[in-house]
Amino acid sequence: MDIRKIAYFLKVAETLNFNAAAQELHISHQALSKQIKQLEEEVGEKLLERSTTNVSLTEIGRKVVEIYTPLLRDWNRAGEQLNAFVNARNQVLRLGYFSGLSYGRVVEPVQQFLLEQSPELKINMLAADMALLRELMDSDAVDLVLTHGIHHAEWSGVESIVLRTDPLYILVSEHHPWYEKAAVTEDDLREASFLVYGDGRPLEGEGAFFEELPVKNRDAAYNLDSYMAILQQGKHFGIVGPSYTRREGKYKFLELPKSYRKSHTITAMYKKLHPQRNTFQKLVDVKLTYSNEL
Repeated sequence: MDIRKIAYFLKVAETLNFNAAAQELHISHQALSKQIKQLEEEVGEKLLERSTTNVSLTEIGRKVVEIYTPLLRDWNRAGEQLNAFVNARNQVLRLGYFSGLSYGRVVEPVQQFLLEQSPELKINMLAADMALLRELMDSDAVDLVLTHGIHHAEWSGVESIVLRTDPLYILVSEHHPWYEKAAVTEDDLREASFLVYGDGRPLEGEGAFFEELPVKNRDAAYNLDSYMAILQQGKHFGIVGPSYTRREGKYKFLELPKSYRKSHTITAMYKKLHPQRNTFQKLVDVKLTYSNEL
């Protein structure tokens, strides 16, 4: 049974006057009469006795008032509670970001931009590895995710906004034999061990070219701490962008051999139907102004 028709009938039952009820409901007398007639047809009984001078409730009409008045009150209260919840939630932004991104270079500028757009916004932030961020996004436990384009190509049901495009670099620690080199050749790659950061899934999109590198060995680390700890040992090289977060120890950026040079994107991701999507879409105006230096 249509809740709107019930609400219309209860207003007529309250006023016992079609003109007065129509004015309060902001509809025409004719439209109101049509809705009441349709409700009576659904119930299968007359709900109102009408004459040229007055309107009165039938026995069935009084029963409808008795049953549906508290239900309509509860319905309206539930709607108010839901609206209050949505409005309160929309004032709190749950921002997840890949723990490999620099807070100062990427996360903080995005945070400041969002607060400039909505000063009343409260932002709760969580740094996590990619596998956890995917789970949090899938379960609606975060509203916005900042990451890079290497790992999110397989995410479904999301919109992404490119915040910046950067070149990718070889990253080696001070213990790696390339640390003293000025440049890396393709022959160097063929004799080297490459460490891939990932969550165990095949890389797609921007990360697919990792499979094309002509390296001697290809190993994987499934969280950032392990990735950086292995690189620190000096037996592997990694590939990162200049937005990566700094870790203890000394590291060096080296350009990839010319035929293997690629770029990657820093992106913001959110669910396609997220209620704050209009705010998120403004992130195209974020300025990430860091340099491509280690």
